Formats: sequence, C-alpha cells, structure tokens
Amino acid sequence: MNFKRIIPPLTLALLLSGCGNVSTDDSGASAAEASSISEISASSDSSPSDNSPEKETSSAESTVADPNAETQKELAEYTALFNTPEYNGFLTKSFSTPSEIDWDVVMAAGGGISDKNLTSEEIEDYRVLSNYSFFDKDKFIVIRRSDLEKFAMKHTGEALSTDEHTLPWSYMYKYDSFYNFHWDYDDKTYTCFSIEKDGSDLTLRFQMDDNSHVGKSADRIVKATKTDDGLLIRSNEIQWKDGCDPDQSFDIDLADNGENLTFYTYKGYSGAARFILTKGGNVVSTGTLSGVRDDSSIYVKTLTAVGFFDFNADGIKDIVCIGDSDNGKNVILYESVDTNYNYEQCSADETVEKMIDGDLTLNKVKKALLGDNTEGIYNTYNEAYAQVAKLYNMSSSVYGYDYGLIDGNGDAIPELVINGASTTSLFTFENGHIHCLMQKWGWGAMGNHGYEYAPGKNVYFNDNSDYAGAIHYDSFMMPSEGQELQTYYSVKTNYFKDEDKDGIPSEDELEANSDMEYSESYYENHTGVEMTQEELEAKVNELWNYDYKPLQGDADYEGLITVLQNS
Repeated sequence: MNFKRIIPPLTLALLLSGCGNVSTDDSGASAAEASSISEISASSDSSPSDNSPEKETSSAESTVADPNAETQKELAEYTALFNTPEYNGFLTKSFSTPSEIDWDVVMAAGGGISDKNLTSEEIEDYRVLSNYSFFDKDKFIVIRRSDLEKFAMKHTGEALSTDEHTLPWSYMYKYDSFYNFHWDYDDKTYTCFSIEKDGSDLTLRFQMDDNSHVGKSADRIVKATKTDDGLLIRSNEIQWKDGCDPDQSFDIDLADNGENLTFYTYKGYSGAARFILTKGGNVVSTGTLSGVRDDSSIYVKTLTAVGFFDFNADGIKDIVCIGDSDNGKNVILYESVDTNYNYEQCSADETVEKMIDGDLTLNKVKKALLGDNTEGIYNTYNEAYAQVAKLYNMSSSVYGYDYGLIDGNGDAIPELVINGASTTSLFTFENGHIHCLMQKWGWGAMGNHGYEYAPGKNVYFNDNSDYAGAIHYDSFMMPSEGQELQTYYSVKTNYFKDEDKDGIPSEDELEANSDMEYSESYYENHTGVEMTQEELEAKVNELWNYDYKPLQGDADYEGLITVLQNS
C-alpha cells in the first residue's frame, strides 16, 4: 500500500507517496485478457440518444436490446441481492479469502437461515442460560450449527469446520445452536454501481447509501464467482484509501512487534478531521480530532503533522495529531488502552499547548509529555506510575483526581488506582510497562455503586442495579492478559416474581413484592469452562466470602509522587 511509512527508530522520518483513488479496471491486461474481461457501470448520460422516446425508430431498430437497460437490470439485481440478510453481512468487513470471513457479522441479521420455529422449551432454556432481562422474539436470531456449515459451503464453496465457539454468541449444546439478538438500527444498505466480468468471475463495486462514501462509509469491492445456485463469495475489500489525506496516512507498526497497521486520516470540511486505524483491512479504532479549549469546542480540520510514540507507558505507541482549526493550530492526543489497539482521547492536550512556547511541533509535544525520558523506558513501577499520574494530572477537570496504591494480587508490585468524580482507573506494572485494568470506568449513576477489591486475591467486585433495585447484579472480575478486567462470574437477582416472563418488573409485579421478601437469583459463568450449577454456586460463594475494600485512592497528585519517590 503506497502510504507514508514510519521507519523506527526514527519515528518522524517519512517516505512520501500517495494513496490515490482505486481503479476497478485492469489497464495492464494483455489483449487476450482484455477479450475476456468486460466492465459495465451505471450510466448518468441523460442526453438525447437513440433511446429517446422523441426519436422515431424502425421496427428493426426496436428489436435491438438496450445494453444500458441490461446493465441497469444487473446492477439492480445485485443491489437487491446484497441488501438481503443472506448477503448483506459479507459487505461489513474486509477479507481476502473465505477463511478470513468473520461469520459473526455475516450472520448478524440471521443470514436468511435463522430458525424461527422455536419451542417454548427452547426459549425458556435460553432465558435461563442468558439471564436476559428483555426478550424480543422478533429480534431473536437462532443459527443451527449444521445450517451454518451448509451456508458457508453454499456461499463460499469451502467447508467450514465449526464448534461452539465459531460464533461469539450464546450456545446451547442441547440444541447445537447459536443465539443472539439483532437490532436493526445500525443496518447498512448498499448500491451496486459497477460490474466487471471475467467469464463467470465477477468484481462488484458497492457504494454505501449515505452521503459520505469515505472512511467507514467507503466503497466495497467484492470478488465472486457466478454459479447456477447463486454467488460464491471470494473476497471483500473496503476502500479505506478513497478520500483519505495521502500526506497524513501511514503504514505503522505500533507495538514494534512486526504487526503492520494502517493509519488513515480524512480532512474535516464541515467539521473535525478524523482517523481510522485498520488491521488486516478492518477497523480496530477510530477518532475524531476535536477538543475543548477554554470551555469552547475546537475542531481540527486539516492535519499538518502526525507522530506516534508511547506517552502513557504501556509499550504501545500513542497518537499525536497537530493541525489547523478555526482557533489556529492545535494538538489532539489519543492513547492506547489495550493490546487490541483500541485508542481513547487523552485530555492532556490543552495543558500541553499551554506548556509550549512558539510553534507546536511533534518534538515539543513529546518533550512536554515525556520530559527527559523521550525513549519511554521504565525500569520500575515507580517511574511508570509517575508517568501515568502525570498524564491524569495534566488532564485534571475541575474535580481533579485521587490517587492510591493497593495490593490487588499479592505480589511485590502494588497497583495504581486513580479516581475521578465518577470514574475509576486501575493499572498494574508488567515487563517494563503498565497494563491498564480499568480505563475510566464509570460509577455512581444508574444504580452502579462502584468497585471493590479483595486484597491479594486478584479479584474485583461491582454491584449494580436496575429498576430502582428490583433487579440487582453482582459481578466478579479478574485480569485478562493484555486487556482490561473481565467478568468471570456474575449473579442476577430479581426482587419480583416475573409472572409474564418478560424479564422486566411491571407495576403490578413490583406492587406484589413491595416488601422485597421474594427474590430469585441466577448464576452465570463467563469463563468458557463448563461447570455444573453446584460448582458454579460454590465458586461464587467462595468469591463472595472474600474481604473486600473500596477501590479508592487517598492522596492527591503531589502526595502520590512523594510516595513513589520514597518507596
């Protein structure tokens, strides 16, 4: 891909090249190849022609087929086909071979094979399995595993070996089936506007039915083979580079592990510029280049520089964008939050601008963020935690932050907890870098009572409630490699008799249990490891009996720095 490439360790050394528009024709084809390839596309020529109704034609002329009409018919057929649940999901994500297909998104709307003939027993078994609070049969998707295998063979020509994990949905062994809900508010529709033929092989180009046609709304190019039974889908390529800013789009290795990603930026003509980070042709993170300065919104419309370096001490390069807004030149920061290359905006950017004299440059921003440690090397947890706390202090809102060190897992290295007015963040130190366990998790609203930890046990607890306490949730969380805390076990308790089996307390059901004497609890295992009901309840009771403390800091920024310097 012809983008600028960041060459480590010279982070700012760039090789110039473009990311021009994709062409669907094959101008380099030989004469023999050209004879077997034809390309047809939607015509916008509305000038008078032989097809004009005002022009008289002979009976011989009227028997000649209109090639444009045939083209429009084919385009309309493929447009209709790929807007059905059977084919629409193939346009959601890129894949270069059928083995790369994400069947989760292909089956999101049911793929045309969702089984609607469910027994009341199967529905009730699912409700018990999932503890789902709301059940909408019309939105319920049920995919039999055998049907998924047949679907894959029919639509790709290749066998799909499946197990209970093929779809990341609920699965019941009893029915050998996957279960999910499909909410159609995010469904996309497409228009096929170009067909390129090479015998039975087709290249179809689709435009999303919105007004953008760049970034997430970019065109899709599908390669397929036409058969008597339909289409065999070979690949789908999302045209991320269409409409991108070629001067500020790059191939980049963000973790220095040989894993190449592509960073695309798009100018903001009527609003803020934005970026899309892709891996293997699919989105892993996005960002909008806007912020707040002196309580007013600013929108960076054109980027002038992009830098990648690790300023939050987690070992993955963060993103620094400098560009022009109506207020002049501004910097926008995005920091990585896990090893999956998810990025969130870092609000230290306003403070950084105030620290810099003269023009904003990448080197000056790096100096403001990292001080003298421009290589981002941390030999101790003290150094790494000081860098994280510095970022939070630079980002402090009117409420500020509280900081503290806790013993979460019983080893010699404490964890760092940072509390905002209604958020909690948690970090540990591993292999020279921080590992973010909680990134500004909210609490204090909608029944969320906050977070606790069992000292030395590596277990974290949260209790939450809905419907004024009529439904209560207890969640037991533990660290996951490279990721934030994950819920391993949970308990949902209903303080009402769910007479109508809809999972939601009605006024009558609440009134009938106004004294809260009745309760019914449902235990859930999120580990993926099979457990009997007795084993599950015993494990949860064991976790419940731990001694928990509030996950709360007790020092200001200066107090934490003093502790880190003296420990």
